[in-house]
Amino acid sequence: MKKTYEYRAYPTTKQRKMFTVWLALLRSLYNQALAWRIEAYQAAGLTAKWTTQANALPDLKQESMA
Repeated sequence: MKKTYEYRAYPTTKQRKMFTVWLALLRSLYNQALAWRIEAYQAAGLTAKWTTQANALPDLKQESMA
């Protein structure tokens, strides 16, 4: 039997703002990856592999920093 634990977090206002920014960035990244998979499937009937998308992350990071 596995036990689980729950911990309540009480972030400060600054931390809440930071979490909001992180969530927005992660949502954007997820949507870009999903769009890439959909386009690949519609164009060639193929799915984009996870490793291909993971290897593209450094390039996406560079683009977002510019």
